[in-house]
Order: sequence, then structure tokens, then C-alpha cells
Amino acid sequence: MKKFLVFTGILAFVGLWGCGKKFPLPEESNEGMPSEKEYVEIKNTEWDNLRFSKLKDVFLGEDGYVYLISGDTLYSFSVTGEYGRVFSVASGCVSVTQDIEENLYLALQNGLVIKYKWDGTPLDTFNFQSICTDTAYIDSFLTSIDAIGENDFVLSFAPLNLVLHYHNGTFDTVATYGTGIEYTRNPHGVYAKSAPGIILYASTDNNWVEGLSLSVPHYSMIHLGGDSYEGGTDDTLFLHPVDVYMDDSSFVYVLDEGNRAMKKFDFEGSLMTVLRLDEEPVALSVSHDGKILYIGFSDRVRKYRLPEIPGEGGEQ
Repeated sequence: MKKFLVFTGILAFVGLWGCGKKFPLPEESNEGMPSEKEYVEIKNTEWDNLRFSKLKDVFLGEDGYVYLISGDTLYSFSVTGEYGRVFSVASGCVSVTQDIEENLYLALQNGLVIKYKWDGTPLDTFNFQSICTDTAYIDSFLTSIDAIGENDFVLSFAPLNLVLHYHNGTFDTVATYGTGIEYTRNPHGVYAKSAPGIILYASTDNNWVEGLSLSVPHYSMIHLGGDSYEGGTDDTLFLHPVDVYMDDSSFVYVLDEGNRAMKKFDFEGSLMTVLRLDEEPVALSVSHDGKILYIGFSDRVRKYRLPEIPGEGGEQ
């Protein structure tokens, strides 16, 4: 009986001593699954093996193909990187876009926009050379284009510091060099969306991104990058932003060349995600649901996605 009491006392003492002393838990591994906000690179597809020369633009089309401009050639690929079609086009290709009717629009440096049927048949040519007021810019002044609908698109002209909205034969000036919200320097990467009725563009030399209303008179809907032209390395600031996109949930994606990053914001301007890159990016395209990113570099395209959530299927 005494032995039992002694043994019980020892157990009670050990129990009380253990409750009073907290042993440290093992450190958590840093190699677990990323959060649902973090993009991860997709590997083991044909995109890993594709190499290009002087890549200028990448665009995930309405028809489900990825279009890109390498040198003076327009290519289409499947979303996993298999070759689709090679388009024979004129020299000086700058950027490509597609409307909801799946017509392609190709912008050239000399101010021409060529409209193609989805199968590569030329349909029309739009001439914006008359916009240029200085013949020194004739060979290299159009920088990007984005389609809203058939014969309804937005263009940016870097040397002229000009953003235009073209609509069925007429156009209006969205932004130009000057002061106030319509002030821009070296605009790139325009992106327009009929709902919520916005025109986004990277004012590259201002180190900010501006979102103006599609309606006239244009007013500011969102401004990213702070108020200083100097830019910065903070996550909410940019150094030479070069491309912009908005998904169907109105999240804004900015390709920050100088900081080697893709930065995602909500429509209120709050930072959501920063994707660090190991080289300077050139162009960006995003799936409508925002789950898939295609980021172009000088000689390749890399594909990223949000982590899969159980019960959700498919990728673009």
C-alpha cells in the first residue's frame, strides 16, 4: 500500500511539474503549401522548352489560345504550350489583342492596326499615322493596344505621351502629357474593360498606374503607385511598370519591370499579392478568373497559377 502511495505521489509531482513547464513545439516547416493568394509556377509543360527572340507581347485570347509576338511574327499556342498557328505579318509588330467576336488586332510601330479573322484572314486596316505630329516618331511610336469590342479599342503612343480610345471611326483623347489625372509619360500596357467601364494603363516614366473612366469626360477610378515620379521598391510602389490587366473580379495586375515583380491589387487599391521574378518581365496576360498568369520575358513565357482548392477543377 505504501509503495502504491509513493508511486501515486511521484506521478502527481511529475504531472504538476510538467504542467508548470512548457516544452517548445517543433518549428513549422517553411516548405508547406503556399497560401491561396500566392502564385506558383507551373512546370513540366511545353512552355518550359519554348524559346523566343525579342518577345514583345503575350495575350490569352477569348478563343482560349495564347498569342504572342516574337520579333516580327505572331504565334498562337495552346494553354499548355503546343504550337498552334504562325501568322505571316508585316514588320514592326508591337502588340496583339482580340475582341469578343474573336477577331485579332495587331498593332505595328508605324501606327497601323491590322484586323484579322481568327483564322488569319486580313479584314481591315486602321491608320493612326496622322495622330503623330512629328515625323521622327513615325517608325516607332505605337506601344500597345487593347480591344473592347469590334472596332472599339484603346491605343497608347509612348513618344507622344498619348492614350486614345477608338470607336467605330471616331476617337477621343483619354490621357496625354500635361497635369492632373490625365497626365501621362511614356504610357504602356493599356487594358480596357466595358464593365466596370475603365481604361487602365501604366504611365511608365511616372512609375504609377492610372485607371480612367471609359465614359467621357474621363475621371479617375483608381490610382496605384503613390504620387512620386521617383517610384520605389516598396510593394505598393513601382519602378518602370510596363503592363496592366484587370480580371472579372476587378483585381488589378501590374507588371513591375524595375522591381522584377507582378503585383496584384483589389479595386480599392489594397495590395493583395506580390509575385517575385528572377528577371525583368516584358508582358502579362491573365485568365478571366485571375487564377492563371502568363508572364513574358525577353526569350520565354512562364505560366503561374493559384494553388488548387479541393472541389475546383480545370485550368486555363
